[in-house]
Amino acid sequence: MGLTRVTTGAGRTRRPLGVYGFALHGIEPPPHLLVPVDESAPSLGVFRVPDGQLPPSATELRGPLLGGGEVGMDVAHGNAYYAMPRWVPDDEMLHPWLAPAAFWRAHHVGRLVIHGGLVAAGGRALAVVGEREAGKSSLTAAIAFGGRELDVLTDDVIVVDGDRVFAGPRCIDLRPSALGFFGERLPMRPARDNTRYRVELPPCPPDATLTGIVVLRWADAFEMRPVAPPMRLPTLLQHLAVVETGRPTAQRLLDLAALPMWLFERPKDARLLDRSVDEVARTLDKSAA
Repeated sequence: MGLTRVTTGAGRTRRPLGVYGFALHGIEPPPHLLVPVDESAPSLGVFRVPDGQLPPSATELRGPLLGGGEVGMDVAHGNAYYAMPRWVPDDEMLHPWLAPAAFWRAHHVGRLVIHGGLVAAGGRALAVVGEREAGKSSLTAAIAFGGRELDVLTDDVIVVDGDRVFAGPRCIDLRPSALGFFGERLPMRPARDNTRYRVELPPCPPDATLTGIVVLRWADAFEMRPVAPPMRLPTLLQHLAVVETGRPTAQRLLDLAALPMWLFERPKDARLLDRSVDEVARTLDKSAA
């Protein structure tokens, strides 16, 4: 199975489709859930194998999957193999199961990976990170459909190459508790055996320049305040998907920690979603100043 491609221009140019800056092959999710990537983009293959039968080439780098099964990476060829106890459709392989393969592939080609989302406008992007259930997905979903001319590039995996960041799958999976936040404001459908509600995202640019980082936290008061430079690196390390020692990685981390960073505290109140979206939009503008 070859690379998925899209025709552009007058039908003369065909660009590969993918996510996170990788040309995807091996699975064929609906094309509207993917984005065009560079012709020179590294490839990422995703293949299913019988449960418990990872190929020998994919057993050196492997890990368990939530709900059973495991994934192994053939690092030399950029292929991920998924041995799962049940059949998973291609759109769910893309999200959420692609994440560990994207982590490993990015790490192998010298990119950093952060758990979090990306909000972008005018070619600039703001990373939105936080602990589990800090409201990242709810906030990014509200941003995507809030009418502020902001793009949501990704909801859960941020791949960083220098100062460049890449768009992920064009969907967000929300927990059932998000229904209390949105009601019927978003076009949602059940997904992942009815454990999530999926929101499909509008098309977006394939990449942007990272200009700042926002850290989410629930609190009693509503406040966006700068993080002091000495605290940026320790804060960033909490949200890295793959941590490695060594001079190249250390320098990339220091470059990221030099970006403006803010702590965004707000009450867990659905009535504050619009205000939160406005605050993120203002912060994105400030990050590029």
